[in-house]
Amino acid sequence: FLLMNTILNVTDGKGTQGNMAPWAIGSTLTLCILMCGPLTGASLNPARTLGPNLFSGAFTLSHLLVYFVGPCLGASLAALLWILFDNLLPNKAKEEDAEQASFA
Repeated sequence: FLLMNTILNVTDGKGTQGNMAPWAIGSTLTLCILMCGPLTGASLNPARTLGPNLFSGAFTLSHLLVYFVGPCLGASLAALLWILFDNLLPNKAKEEDAEQASFA
């Protein structure tokens, strides 16, 4: 959720973030790794979790399901919130275009 929310907000095409988008995404990824790794042993990459489990013989779908369903649900929730807030909050780019058109 956090990573997808950051990606959506800094790459929305409005151009207000400038060159800080890579820093925001990288910092969020680092924060997720540092927070979730020690607490839960979580992997942020489902393929990284699936591969070792398949080859070690510890493959149980019930344990791995969270690594495939969780990211999809988190990304969907982040997208829905982004759409909701994008429609509710005023768009500064549209306001600036309207102001410039009124002066012309």
